[in-house]
Amino acid sequence: MLKHLYDIASILLFFGVGLYCLLGAKRMQRRAIEASDKYNRRLFRGYIRSRSYVVVARITGVLSIGIALLLLFLLFRG
Repeated sequence: MLKHLYDIASILLFFGVGLYCLLGAKRMQRRAIEASDKYNRRLFRGYIRSRSYVVVARITGVLSIGIALLLLFLLFRG
């Protein structure tokens, strides 16, 4: 029973991270810009401000949701 709890928790983790990346990509970008301003870090500054940052965050979200669905399929299949 405990094994299934870990399986379900990992599925929910991937699904939650995927939803956050997919739906909150612009919010993640704003927070990254604010953090770089606040802590005076200029590393990857051009990338963080670019449109590709949002696109990559959304692709990561879709892939995370895909992994969650694959894990769910394997949980029911096995």
